[in-house]
Amino acid sequence: ALTFPQFSVPGAPTGTRFDQFPGSPSVSGGTMVAFKGNYTVDDVGHTGVYFRDMRSFRNPTIRVADTLTRIPNQPAGSNVAFGSTAPPSSAGSYMYFVGSDNEDDPTLSGIYRAKMKTTGSISLETLVGLGTRVPGEPAGTVFAKFGEGLSVDGSGNFIAFWATWGAESTVRTLYCPTDGNADLIEYCDATYPDGLDVDIPVHQGIFVYDSKRKLTRVVAKAGQDGLQDFLYWVFSGRPPGVGGSEDGEQEEPRWRSSAFAAVTLMGRGYGVAFKADQAGVDGIFLRKGPDVSPLVPVVKLFTNGQLIDAEAPAGSIVTAVGIEREGFRGNRLAITASMLYETVEESIGWAGIYVTAVR
Repeated sequence: ALTFPQFSVPGAPTGTRFDQFPGSPSVSGGTMVAFKGNYTVDDVGHTGVYFRDMRSFRNPTIRVADTLTRIPNQPAGSNVAFGSTAPPSSAGSYMYFVGSDNEDDPTLSGIYRAKMKTTGSISLETLVGLGTRVPGEPAGTVFAKFGEGLSVDGSGNFIAFWATWGAESTVRTLYCPTDGNADLIEYCDATYPDGLDVDIPVHQGIFVYDSKRKLTRVVAKAGQDGLQDFLYWVFSGRPPGVGGSEDGEQEEPRWRSSAFAAVTLMGRGYGVAFKADQAGVDGIFLRKGPDVSPLVPVVKLFTNGQLIDAEAPAGSIVTAVGIEREGFRGNRLAITASMLYETVEESIGWAGIYVTAVR
């Protein structure tokens, strides 16, 4: 008996269940929960973005787009479906997500918006696509790839995203983690004993799309203000043979890159906080818009830990910082930071979640 039909995958054979829910869900409007889900039909893996209106426990799961959905911004006559969809963000009654035909080497891709409604068909609106011109670059320069993570301010006016353009790249070697899950570390060491060389785009940046004016604006670009890179890498997944069969299908471990930014409505404009490498040092930086404004460092590595947290060990320095897509709301910015005091005799760690007011 199909006891909980509202948990089934919409558009799939009756009773098909989700295998997993990658990324974090997004909540908006008080009742709307938007999320990404993976599922399997006839040994073929699929993925998509969905939502549920939680005003009633029995409300069904609604499909917005999945690997059976035609990508909207493509030439007439072609019928290419999404090959990947990223965990969505949401604001009010709208969902926002990045989708493409090929996650690693897209030829069709964009940032899409859809109204989360429980009746009638759902249509996708392309906000920014591969054919969109990169602001501040020569005519004919268009976006080549978008990062998975989007940040949407609470009103839905502004959408912050990472993107790249052009074909130039530099090589960076990724080395396996030395702490964390033992099975994952063992699998990584066996697969990449000498590390993995990856191409890092030379031309990359953080941008904001203004949904009211339908304009894309620059927040920061590599090569400006001493900024070098916005991408951060992690080795994640489940090694073969680890875990029980009841856990469902899981992706094998691989290297994944992410860029981190958070946008908020500030007065008549916006503020964007993002993580970046500036002259070889990671940090969280802030820039306001749409008018040109200076880049403001919020916190950088090797900063005195007690400047962030008075309870941090004396002599400690900041060793890691982080920010998530909904970490900036109103004038409140939330980040994570880790501190360390280390000598030959002792090592004292400290970490926390911190909030500051931005004026």
